[in-house]
Amino acid sequence: MRKRPALIRSTVVIKSTDDKQDPSATLRNLKKQIYVNKLGVRVQSVTKTAEGTIQINMLGKKEDIGTSFKDAVQEKMGSMVSVKIVPNMKEIIITDIDGETSIEEVIEEVSEATRANADSIKVEQLRKNKRKGWSSCRVFDKVKLPRCFKCHNYGHHAGSCSSQMASMVGKCLKCCKEGHVVKDCPNEAYCQSCNVVGHRSDTLSIER
Repeated sequence: MRKRPALIRSTVVIKSTDDKQDPSATLRNLKKQIYVNKLGVRVQSVTKTAEGTIQINMLGKKEDIGTSFKDAVQEKMGSMVSVKIVPNMKEIIITDIDGETSIEEVIEEVSEATRANADSIKVEQLRKNKRKGWSSCRVFDKVKLPRCFKCHNYGHHAGSCSSQMASMVGKCLKCCKEGHVVKDCPNEAYCQSCNVVGHRSDTLSIER
């Protein structure tokens, strides 16, 4: 049996240069102007973000599907929108790293195992255990659950949100109030979903 070629994944982020234009209007214009079938692109998902951008995840047979899509959008819509290709990044979690392992060694091993350029690998946090000597590490994919930016609950996106709660757009992630961001928040954590003080709305550490 002939094996089908693997499809290439790509993500493009589009934002209207008119800050007053709703992302839904930008998306309607995009659909009228761009014929994805002619580009050999299969759209997997379209997400409107809290920042007013449109994130499009797509599949195609060519390595440059993101670039082809970007060029088509810029040709048809010109200065009406800005278009950015998001690099395909994969997040992993590595456990059981011994106390003598350095960040440089982690990058070197990941680069060798994945054949990725060492300059493209970023270690966000390195927590070592107390034991020393050679060790066999375990590697896991980091799982990202879909999250709604309107109600801050997990399991769905804003486009399919049926929550009756007040929108969280523009509010502090910690206390659910307007006028500041979480890093400047002087208030105690508050969960709008549970209507209790003590944890944030976006935490996964409590039972719903």
